[in-house]
Amino acid sequence: MTLASEKQDKLLPKTVKTIAFYGHSLAPADYSYFQSIFDYYNIYDNDITLVFYYSIYDESKEQKIKRNGRLQI
Repeated sequence: MTLASEKQDKLLPKTVKTIAFYGHSLAPADYSYFQSIFDYYNIYDNDITLVFYYSIYDESKEQKIKRNGRLQI
């Protein structure tokens, strides 16, 4: 356990301005995965931008993919 905690500091930089996501959302299934990163950077009290990217992987479903890709608050 000591070794794991020593390496943790080296995995993520101390400060960031932007966190980019590709192919993920902030739905409950994804959010729990990213929550530790959000806590580490204290995103609610810092000037950090979250950017979400996605691909149109099926041209016949383009509108549905775009509609589901929108962040709903």
